[in-house]
This record gives sequence, structure tokens and C-alpha cells, in this order.
Amino acid sequence: MKEKEKERENSKLKKIIFDFGSNNGQNLSYFLEKAEIVVCVEANTILTERIKKKFEHHINNNSLFIENVCLSEIDGVKDFYISKKSEHKSTLIPPQNKENYQRITVPSMTPSNIIKKYRNKLLINEIEYIKIDVEGYEHIILDDLFKNNIYPKYLSTEVNDSIVINLILNSPYKSFKFLEGNEIGINIKKIKFLNLKQESVKIDFIKGSSGPYGEDIPRKYYAQDSVINYFLNNGLGWKDICCTLEVKEYDKRILYNKKVHQKGFSHHLTEIYPAFKRMLKQRIANIIKK
Repeated sequence: MKEKEKERENSKLKKIIFDFGSNNGQNLSYFLEKAEIVVCVEANTILTERIKKKFEHHINNNSLFIENVCLSEIDGVKDFYISKKSEHKSTLIPPQNKENYQRITVPSMTPSNIIKKYRNKLLINEIEYIKIDVEGYEHIILDDLFKNNIYPKYLSTEVNDSIVINLILNSPYKSFKFLEGNEIGINIKKIKFLNLKQESVKIDFIKGSSGPYGEDIPRKYYAQDSVINYFLNNGLGWKDICCTLEVKEYDKRILYNKKVHQKGFSHHLTEIYPAFKRMLKQRIANIIKK
């Protein structure tokens, strides 16, 4: 009995990362330096087979687990659309140009059930980090996590829709950093960080990866009241919001992207402002409910 209790206590000390939307596993080498256990979830079997070959050693020593499923609002099966042109654009959302996609049927699981599975299997309570990049299904994942009171120490998600922002602003997350997708591999490329052994390690992030998280992102945090300002000034799309539950020292500046505003009033009228109008309406509705 004492041995089981000791095992449970030791497991609690381990860090675990969930990589939701692993693609080719571009970030796995980094994650495996940051946590004792990494769980990668990817619906595309071709990509998971590549990951298995590349990270065979980590799979064999139980530091990497692979789930070849899609993340959705149900446990069951789903149609999944594999892009014939870009592995980064495969999606659960039925595309308009279906001739450019191959439709397959894949098992589906809710994010909360995947996490419960590994919490029970590995006896781990706390989650170090969850990365979400699932081509338009980010709000479904966030909604499921938050409804089940799953709040990792760090979380990052792509922001294609204002629903994602609304969910984040109604969560316990207090401090935020922002990453542009096209920064990774260019402005944010060679990074030094502390690994599990507290050793200084260098990594070279490639294009298409999600980049670093938390303190490894080489910029200051912003407070919650800067989130809407950031996306109003920079637009939605291939952008990640990186969140932590901790209160940090905040940057008071607003990041301004001239290119967004150079698109003109019509762009804001049709693309950006309607999304934020929906979000603000939802925020007001949530306040009224409380």
C-alpha cells in the first residue's frame, strides 16, 4: 500500500504536456525537453506513423504517447478531411473545395476524456501545458476543457474566431503572450530555455511549428484587459494566444500591426468588427446570467 502511495506521489511531481494537433511532431523534441511525459494527438494516420518512427525511443521508454484520433465534442467516429495540398490544413470542418481533400473516417474523443485517460493511467493530477492547433475546432476543445474544469498551468491556442477569445476571457487565465504564426522560424527561431534538469538548452524552431510557450517566449506578458485590444489591432487568424494562470509583470504597450489597418475600413467592417460584436454580445449575456 505504501509503495502505491509513493508511486502516486512521485507521479504528481512529473510534468505532462498534451499536444492537441501534433501534425508532423514539429514541437515534440522541445516538449520532451520540458516534460517527463508528452501525449500527442493527431487524426492523420500518415503523420502519426512518421512520429512513431522518429520518436521510437521515447515511445519505448513511455515518455511519449500517441493518440491517432480526432478531437471533437463526442466520443465515436467523425469524418476527417485530409488536405491534398498542405498537411497543415487537414480539418474536421467540411471544406468548400472538397476536391482538394480526401475524406476519411477516424475515431473521435473529447479532449477531457483523453486527459482523464492519462490522469488515471499515469496517476498525474497537474498539467504543465496544453497546445491546441486543430484548424477551426479550437473553440470546441476549449469549451470541453473549461466545462470539465481542466486548466493547465500554461495553455496556447490558435485564434481564428472570437468565440476562442470569449472563452479565454471567461476563464481563470490571468497573463497572456501573443505569437504570430509567420514569426516562428523567422523572428522566433533560435531560443535558449531551461530543460527538466534546469540545463540551458538551445532549440531551432522551424516554420510550421507552434514555437515556445510560457517563459520561453522572448517577450513580456499582457494583462487580461489587453487581449481584446491586441486582436482589434492585429486581427484574427494564424495567431496564438499563450495563457498562464499566474499573475506576471505586464507590458503596458499595445502591439500594433499597420498591415491590418492598411486593408481599409471595408476589411474591418466585414471581417473583424462583426466577430468582436458577437463576442461582446456573448460577454454581456454571460454577465447577465451571473
